[in-house]
Amino acid sequence: MVRLDLCSTEPEWVLDKVMHHSNEIALDGVSIWTPAVSDAYFADNLKLKNQLRDDSLARVSLNRQMLENRSFSKILIDNGLRELLLGTSGMSFQGDPIHINQISVAHKDTAYWMRGDLLISARHLSTVFLYRPSTGKIVWHQQGPWMNQHSARFVDDDRISVFSNNVYGGAPTSQTFVKPGDINRVFVYDFGAKRVTEPFAKLLEEAKPITMTEGRAEILPDGGLFIEESSFGRHLRFTKGQLLWSRVNDYDESRIGIVSWSRYLTQKAAKKPLAAIAARHCNKQFLIQKNEQ
Repeated sequence: MVRLDLCSTEPEWVLDKVMHHSNEIALDGVSIWTPAVSDAYFADNLKLKNQLRDDSLARVSLNRQMLENRSFSKILIDNGLRELLLGTSGMSFQGDPIHINQISVAHKDTAYWMRGDLLISARHLSTVFLYRPSTGKIVWHQQGPWMNQHSARFVDDDRISVFSNNVYGGAPTSQTFVKPGDINRVFVYDFGAKRVTEPFAKLLEEAKPITMTEGRAEILPDGGLFIEESSFGRHLRFTKGQLLWSRVNDYDESRIGIVSWSRYLTQKAAKKPLAAIAARHCNKQFLIQKNEQ
């Protein structure tokens, strides 16, 4: 993990730990939840300890301190889900059975989760978990209909969204999907109705996002949708009923640059970071140019 200063080309600090995928500011505002790797579990089973990648939930302070690192294998076993972790790979050993790729933080209490709960996407389990750090309990989980998904996010007080890559494990690039014509999908799970829907299915069928790995989706405050099609360098912004715009990250006339971990900021969401940038004199010219756009 690296922290960069706005005004310098040198890192402010580097934390030399195995960390991966998402970074999300914790509720305290001074630490970050990020997927990491733990080696503290399975001490009595050398096969698992040495060969299984035990993804973990790490919380890191903004001044580089590792505050906690919770083994997700232990969380699953403590919550009675050992078979989900170790009972699905048949006769072959799965060295990376969990593969956490997003941790989202609940910012308020609702009827279905508490402030500070974590929504966790585990790609290789095709499962989304709602985890409560204050008690160590998994309060909800569901496997599918999303498959090898990447992004799981809170939408409102009773819904979450899941970006499903909709691909199968170990697929060759020439046959990423189960059948020709399949595409990435965006599911919405309603905790109140206990129902999964695909409100953007028709729009996605027209746009045909097909990123094999990564990919992000966010349902916006106006009910529209933002998608990052990572492997093909494309962003798509939908209203409820149509494609509003798309952009391709052209590198040159013959190549497209990938995009990764893009964030869509509304005017309200952008206000605080823009104010922070404005306070740094080294970036005044950049800020003026962005505001003019």
